Amino acid sequence: MSKMKTKLWVGVGAFVLAGAQVSVHDNGHVVDFAASNAWAASQGGEGGEGGEGGEAGKEKVASLAERKIEFLKALTLVEGHLLAGAELYKSGAVDAAKTHMKHPGSELVGQLRPGFKEFAAPSFDASLSRMAQAVEQKKSAAEVDQAFKAVQADIQRARAKVPANFQTKLTVVSQVVRTSADEFAQGVKDNKVVNAHEYQDAYGFVRAALNLLESTKPQSAAQKTAIQQSQQSLNNLLVAWPTLVNEGPVTVQPSAIYGTASNIELAASSTK
Repeated sequence: MSKMKTKLWVGVGAFVLAGAQVSVHDNGHVVDFAASNAWAASQGGEGGEGGEGGEAGKEKVASLAERKIEFLKALTLVEGHLLAGAELYKSGAVDAAKTHMKHPGSELVGQLRPGFKEFAAPSFDASLSRMAQAVEQKKSAAEVDQAFKAVQADIQRARAKVPANFQTKLTVVSQVVRTSADEFAQGVKDNKVVNAHEYQDAYGFVRAALNLLESTKPQSAAQKTAIQQSQQSLNNLLVAWPTLVNEGPVTVQPSAIYGTASNIELAASSTK
């Protein structure tokens, strides 16, 4: 596991959000990313791990709006891991698929538990376990796909328990895409795949971000345009993954994924 990924998965108790210095309003709560001590931590600045920095060296407590964003983001990242695993399994790359089953079960789901409790959201330990077992036992591709869809449905049920406005949802999309860019930068060097797992995670996160966009219902023409433009940008990135076991040159640069994340983040901050 890369050092960068370790920093990203610091848990639901710390607000992990990298990106532009913008504010998002969620049901009267303001998330000022630039002012957030946890935001600074995710950038590698002072006030990060160990609670250093900030007033009197104390770590800032995440607001309700921040906790919504991090919980929704973590749910989407779990979906991304599993999505990559399911597609690898379907392609016959069983051993690679297994590695994507282990990460959500051992790390992310445990970090989600405070959010499950706070938002009275149902967990999905059982469906996740069934999917992992289907992969481990080398069940048919159809059975694994069915198990994956069951986890997706559980994730959507948990997501539906979090009252979040359009800006919050679009902000979550932007941060998932930024995480994809981080993974892609670790997995691809000089246009070659050097870490297949990170490269595959990056794909899963973009696809999961697209799924979240598709489930986000616009309430205005401006919101509809923001969703359509974001979807087009993300679909344009998919050429970076002609296959998940790509051995040829990679034509997309990490900067393109970071740029897409920033554009979606800007749309989130400016669209009501």
